[in-house]
Amino acid sequence: MSLTAVKDESREHSRQRTRLFCFVLCFAGFLFSWSIWAPGFMSPDSYHQWSQVKSGHYVDDHPTIMVLLWRAIHIFQHGPTGLLFLHLCVFWLSLLSLSLRLLPRLGASSLAVLFVGLAPPVFGSLGAIWKDIGLGVSLLAALAIVGHLLQRFSWKHFSLAVLFLIYAQNVRHNAPSAAIPFWIVLALIGLRHLKKNTSLRSVGLLALGMLIIGSLSYKTIEALFLKPERSYFVQNLLLHDLAALSTSKHQLLIPESYRDPGCTLEGLSETYSGDSRCYDSLFYGKYPLRRIPSKEATSSLARLWIREVSGNPMAYLRHRWTFFVGTLGWKGGPCRAHQILHLYDWRDPRTRSVGMVGRLQRIFSWFEKFPIIFTPWVYLALSTVLFVLGLRSETGIARNLLLVSSSSGILYFLPYFFVTVCCDFRYSWWLALSSLLAVVFYSSTVAKTKVPSP
Repeated sequence: MSLTAVKDESREHSRQRTRLFCFVLCFAGFLFSWSIWAPGFMSPDSYHQWSQVKSGHYVDDHPTIMVLLWRAIHIFQHGPTGLLFLHLCVFWLSLLSLSLRLLPRLGASSLAVLFVGLAPPVFGSLGAIWKDIGLGVSLLAALAIVGHLLQRFSWKHFSLAVLFLIYAQNVRHNAPSAAIPFWIVLALIGLRHLKKNTSLRSVGLLALGMLIIGSLSYKTIEALFLKPERSYFVQNLLLHDLAALSTSKHQLLIPESYRDPGCTLEGLSETYSGDSRCYDSLFYGKYPLRRIPSKEATSSLARLWIREVSGNPMAYLRHRWTFFVGTLGWKGGPCRAHQILHLYDWRDPRTRSVGMVGRLQRIFSWFEKFPIIFTPWVYLALSTVLFVLGLRSETGIARNLLLVSSSSGILYFLPYFFVTVCCDFRYSWWLALSSLLAVVFYSSTVAKTKVPSP
């Protein structure tokens, strides 16, 4: 046997061992996650959706697609356990797929992908039954499938990626921006497979079409079969902005019908002058603001919002920046942006079972002492730098995954400038996960071991 053949055989044995380690670590990661987070923890938002699962009465203040999925799982498993199991399975299998995809290039270093799943900012919220986690694991699954499609096309995997993206972009109201890079790369892959024109215009139009169809297809199903009760939740955002502009102009701009009789300009000013710049106190405080559930009221409030914002653009931008800085966690931010998890007992929403009774849970909560690892601006900056470096990297699968993951995290987070009303690290969960994965992808683009690019 020649020396080259011996080296090739040795290299193949090494890859086989690493592949086995990938499977073992993936399974161990799943068991570790399950041992800590089962049966799944919930916040008030989760309970609101859980009540819809049990009653079958849908409300559109939270996207109904998560309730629909949860309701289907509820047939087989009561409570949050089934949805947690699904999240963990998709999460760890997707990381396994990405690890195996990088194995020929990084060797044993591809195991780093699996350890991303144990990073405190990622793992710390993995056990929560949140839309944010559903969004993140769906995009992670789509990313793993894109990695497969970049190497070998199949319509089965293409369709599966589309399904994950449809779920992801409908599970949060502001999620479509995160799906844009995925639709672009899927459009490019599809056109190349069909040997069609892959100009920027063709790819852009097809990606935009799939993005729109992905939203409208579910919205049609929702309207025809679920028929959710209208909540006019957008009024919360409009009232929140108008409250801020009221304090800026020293004039109460909010119509009387939207506020408690005890709500005054002084009260609103106190809310915005404190350290906790969060809309909860506006809607759940002593003299709250309130929605009027009607289309006419929403239209009227929207016209008032447009008039005031257009007349006071700098005051509006300052207000938006204040909350965006909080969401970024810049210099600590006006709100605590590094919280790992709100733990509640799923059986009783009145019981805040910070029940960190398990030893592993208590050990993990220790990471909260290091807020920098739960600070969103760190991951936004990391994603931006890696995206720029990716543009200048060698063309290949790892580089494409790097560009998709980093740009998706950035595009998902930036729109919070216009819609964020409070600060919570869970809003940054996909940003943190995608940026940490991008680090591994970038290391693959600069690895010495080369493999042919498809």
